[in-house]
Amino acid sequence: MSIGLNGQNLIFLISQPRAGSTLLQRMLENHPAIHTTAEPWTMLHAVYGLRQTGHEAEYNAQSAWLAIHDFIQQLPNQRASYIESLRLMQTHLYNAALEGTESSHFLDKTPRYYHIIPELYEIFPEATFIFLLRNPLAVACSVMDTWIKGKWFKCHKYRADLLDAPHRLVEGIQLLGDRSLVVNYEHLLLNPDDVLQRITEHLNLAFSTDLVRYNTPQNLGQQADAPFVASPQKTALNVSAPSPELEASARATGFGYKDQKAVFLQGKPDKANLNKWVHHLNHPQQWRLLNDYYQALGDDTIRSMGTDPAELKALLDDHRPSPLKQALTVSLDWAAKKPEERSTIPYEDYGIKVVRFFQRQGLWGGLWRALEKAFRFDGVSPPSPANTSSVKPEKI
Repeated sequence: MSIGLNGQNLIFLISQPRAGSTLLQRMLENHPAIHTTAEPWTMLHAVYGLRQTGHEAEYNAQSAWLAIHDFIQQLPNQRASYIESLRLMQTHLYNAALEGTESSHFLDKTPRYYHIIPELYEIFPEATFIFLLRNPLAVACSVMDTWIKGKWFKCHKYRADLLDAPHRLVEGIQLLGDRSLVVNYEHLLLNPDDVLQRITEHLNLAFSTDLVRYNTPQNLGQQADAPFVASPQKTALNVSAPSPELEASARATGFGYKDQKAVFLQGKPDKANLNKWVHHLNHPQQWRLLNDYYQALGDDTIRSMGTDPAELKALLDDHRPSPLKQALTVSLDWAAKKPEERSTIPYEDYGIKVVRFFQRQGLWGGLWRALEKAFRFDGVSPPSPANTSSVKPEKI
């Protein structure tokens, strides 16, 4: 069996980045009928040839779109001809990826396909679309931990992942209707067997509880009504102690990215990740970004993403920092501005730098450091918050 021109045996796994898609991908890859690679991304380049905006290129993307648009108008079936060419190209690539694997299905896990859901459906109307939804605030915390790391200037790089992706995922689910299969990340952590059984039944493939432990040998059947048989090619290494061989395997299969490697080595879902994000609410700056993010998405979108907005609101209110601490934070709107969107007078950049200075030094330490630089105190250590009122500089 192979990938059909209309998407038969093709699976798209789409989510926000940092929503747990690598975990679900690794468990599904454990099935002998499913083959996958880390993240193909190939459909993005192909589809964006049809779009006038949203991408840049060294060769001038705007001129390229005009030329492609003009060329398409000269084709016998115009846009339909271009879509057919994309269908032929991508089907060839997917089938090439299946060669030598003995698998019948290919799983394309590219989270940023949320940008092109309508076009994917147009090109491959018979493909299976799995939407993985996770609490958006937990996604934002993972983005901050993995990519931003306290450098709030970098927020603009992930603005689409945070602010656009949830809306586009909800719209995609509504567009595809019965063609979509919606999976909740939290449910995946708590009841992985239930989620995987639902997915395999949807794909008409055999299910086994061995899928959950994706780095141990398993016995799975190729067809839903066939007995389970061992799949030597899908037998992975034991990860009780990560070995050089397993790490080499991660790199060889494309899972060598730092943010994917941990999932590859872990071997099974970890329920400890369920509420791991909540501790971020104790940090005033992260609380501010998460509270702004909650407000930006709105209750309807959060509810459509499978999360109770009332629970998030209660958590945010319980961890609300004092007004003084809130004053030493920057808003999501401010932090997510692109450099070219900032004022020509760089007061916004300086403002963020001032806030970051106080966040690193603390309120009293920051004030003291500022005075120290302004008046050049000699031989005096900055006071701690406990004795600030009683300690004064000896000389100026």
